[in-house]
Amino acid sequence: MGKYGKYELKNLYVHDNVIELPGVPSTRHVGIAGVATTCNMNVFKPNNNIRFERNTYRIGPALHRPFAWNGRLNWTEWQAIGHDKK
Repeated sequence: MGKYGKYELKNLYVHDNVIELPGVPSTRHVGIAGVATTCNMNVFKPNNNIRFERNTYRIGPALHRPFAWNGRLNWTEWQAIGHDKK
């Protein structure tokens, strides 16, 4: 619970984007795509309706786990939980 009420993320639909994650560790432009939380907020429940569909990712070679979803994921794991399958 925050100062203004319950933390909540629902009905997020990220689609048809080109997302560049260069993965250059010596700069601030490393990049992570997805959803992450730093509080005790469970946004990862299926009924929260958070979807990523038909996005194109340009991922630098240094990024082995460029996706965030209740932890860091690689491309196979990202699709296994239902994101960007098309």
